[in-house]
Amino acid sequence: MIHEMTKIKKTVSAFFTFCVLSIACLIGLSLKLQVGLSSSNGDWPMFHHDLSHSGYSTSAAPNNNEILWNYTTITRSGTYGHTVRGVFSSPAVADGKVYVGSHDDNVYCLNASTGAKIWNYTTGDNVISSPAVVDGNVYVGSDDGKVYCFSMHAALTPPEVQVGVKAGDWIKIDYTIAGAPSGTPLPEWLKMEFLSVEGTSATIRVTIHMSDGTEQSDTLSVDVVAGGGTFDTLFGFVIPANCTTGDSITMGGDGFTFNVTIEGETTRTYAGASRTVVYTSFSQYGTDLTYYWDKQTGVMVEASAISGTITGTAKATETNIWQAAPSGLPIEPTVLYALIVVIIAIVVAVAFFTIRKKKKTPEEVESPQS
Repeated sequence: MIHEMTKIKKTVSAFFTFCVLSIACLIGLSLKLQVGLSSSNGDWPMFHHDLSHSGYSTSAAPNNNEILWNYTTITRSGTYGHTVRGVFSSPAVADGKVYVGSHDDNVYCLNASTGAKIWNYTTGDNVISSPAVVDGNVYVGSDDGKVYCFSMHAALTPPEVQVGVKAGDWIKIDYTIAGAPSGTPLPEWLKMEFLSVEGTSATIRVTIHMSDGTEQSDTLSVDVVAGGGTFDTLFGFVIPANCTTGDSITMGGDGFTFNVTIEGETTRTYAGASRTVVYTSFSQYGTDLTYYWDKQTGVMVEASAISGTITGTAKATETNIWQAAPSGLPIEPTVLYALIVVIIAIVVAVAFFTIRKKKKTPEEVESPQS
């Protein structure tokens, strides 16, 4: 009897062990299948590879430490004036492309084999989160409080940037400055001349006239998309045309760039004409700044700054890009034309009733009572 009980216990123990091992094998096989199916071609579509964050890939590791390529993101200025260029986001790899966020506010898509940039998108703040690729879409969060979704296929051809200026265009901007120390030479006017425009690249000659009669001039090569140029303490000379509220634009140049968001649009008068403009406000190095750009052309038409007790405004007063209202008239041409139409209508009406009155027959005229 004791022998039979011992035999039964051994059988139950063996069966239990078999069940545990079988379950473990099934779990291991399931995990391996999940990982293998999600990255059969060596992709790494999200942080730690998969939804289980296994950190496992079937892709073979490199045999040596040879660098095949590297890509440098944009350098910009941080909130406290320090230089910012960093990639804290880990990349996602899918279908031969690398998706990664950067501290320069951009999401990048790079060729996985060569490192060449395929496209980038500028958000409103740092992109620290790691992108995730699911069902042909790329998902990523930004410190601007938004989550973005890009189509892997549609994003390969980003919208064409509209450049609204052409070679030969120029605009003059007058300065008004208050609160500066007495005797300090101050800028009186600045002139921007567009010498050449090719694609999104423009060559601009900037001349600034000082209150002591001296002038400074420089020729800048700027990218309308990547900053719009910097001269003296002024930047953002030109941005893409037809920007709308919520668009993120890059300002600066020469290795110093930062991003701002268009806050709205309005209608104001510049260089003698009513223009639709877009604007933004931000702070840089302790100075509060407000910029206005002509919406149709993207050219800067006004910039104001407040720094301590010093206030300054630069405003467009002359240009050949658009026509000013007729000299001596305080109203816009469209209003003038409307007034002319009204005046003509009044004259015609008066003439009609005058002629009708003269044509009245004697019978229509009442005779005076005796």
